[in-house]
Amino acid sequence: MLSLENIYEDLKNMIGKENVSISIFDRINYALDPMPYDLAENEIPYVVVKPANAKEVSEVLKYANKNKVPVWVHGSGTALHGATRPKRNCIVLSTSRMTDVKIYEDRGYLECGPGIRVLDLSTMLDKRGYFLPLMPGSRMVATVGGGISVNTSGHLIDSCFGKPIDYVLGLEVVLPTGEIIETGTKALRRPSGLDLTRIFAGAEGLLGVITKVRLRLVPKPGDEAQGVAFFKGCLPIAKAIVRMYMEKALPPLFCELLDETCVEISFGMRGLEAPEGSAVVMLKTTGYRPGEAKWKLEKIFSAFQKENPIEMRIVDDLHEWEEIWSCREVIYPTLIQKKGPAIIGEVAPSLPKLPDAMAEVLELPKKMETVKNPEMYLYGHIGAPTMHPHFVVPAHLSNEERRRFVREVRTKTEELNIRYEGAGGEWGMSFQRIDFIKRKYGETYYNILLGLKKLLDPNNILNQGNIEGW
Repeated sequence: MLSLENIYEDLKNMIGKENVSISIFDRINYALDPMPYDLAENEIPYVVVKPANAKEVSEVLKYANKNKVPVWVHGSGTALHGATRPKRNCIVLSTSRMTDVKIYEDRGYLECGPGIRVLDLSTMLDKRGYFLPLMPGSRMVATVGGGISVNTSGHLIDSCFGKPIDYVLGLEVVLPTGEIIETGTKALRRPSGLDLTRIFAGAEGLLGVITKVRLRLVPKPGDEAQGVAFFKGCLPIAKAIVRMYMEKALPPLFCELLDETCVEISFGMRGLEAPEGSAVVMLKTTGYRPGEAKWKLEKIFSAFQKENPIEMRIVDDLHEWEEIWSCREVIYPTLIQKKGPAIIGEVAPSLPKLPDAMAEVLELPKKMETVKNPEMYLYGHIGAPTMHPHFVVPAHLSNEERRRFVREVRTKTEELNIRYEGAGGEWGMSFQRIDFIKRKYGETYYNILLGLKKLLDPNNILNQGNIEGW
């Protein structure tokens, strides 16, 4: 078996000393994720490598296959379902050096490395009059490669702008065995029929390492409108969202929820006024003609009105809107800072069942066993619809109790996804959600995934443990 020194020396000779680290600080830093329990010794990587391109990634993967050393692909490590933490001692392959961006306006697309941060790419495009249809809550640090690998649109409502895969024209991918392949097209019309692009986008790094992304350019809507609607609790909001769709109001760009306690905390911190005891929906609509966005927002408010909101209004002052929006955008870190570590669930029910699912989510604390009646906050992309119950992890819990609590939250929220005909639409489906896949789709479905993994990764090198689950 290779020693740590052997691995370090071999990788250093491949991609340069400055791009390989065995510092314990780096090794722990690249293994940490948002999970509220400690790293185990077997989760700490041997080494962290930062290849610059597909060729260097290929060399690392060929070496790993030859020596049967697992490799863990790392973007920014912000996923909330435990999939970004290594499950074995391994080589962590960071995409942080692959940040090149080339914008081909004459061709209608851009090409970028997977390590470019979502916010950075979005800012570049905005300056040229384009819109990036990728908006995770962690976009200040999240990478484009991570977003494509999970196929998450984040805050954006799928029925408005779709998923990232709808804009991916092609990929450069290094297979687990080291071969480099290109998928897709350089034409604006995506391939019909068989197209491996759709296999690798959303595969969570299990089937290959994405080293280049080709994205269609989307002209930025020139018209925007923002608004807030306050309701007496979350259940009327769920009913209002159903009305929005049933009355054929065009879906907003995003439509976000904060429950009563989240409103009290976040609005109070910023000195913003809100009706006492109210939950809030924050919406943004867009359009390509003057007045189009406000017209869409008014149609949505017309549907909402039938569920008796306390207050609804369009927010024309952009400074005020930024203050209001920041209440939702940073609610997760705000609660972590004020209340301590947490475990977050994801419940994404079918539209007709949203009110019933909401009612059950609100009752979840009473059903918990590891922690009796835990402190819970509720927020999410309610227009999608997705709800994120946020459970505070009590400080007195042992590490093992924290693991049990995480598992219980995941189990109970996934039970709701099964009962209410949904699935996770944001975080990916591996590791903590493998039990859900088996229950919802069956063993045949799961065995197809295992077979695909075995075909492309015969030595189970990439992200080992994630497809097996916990």
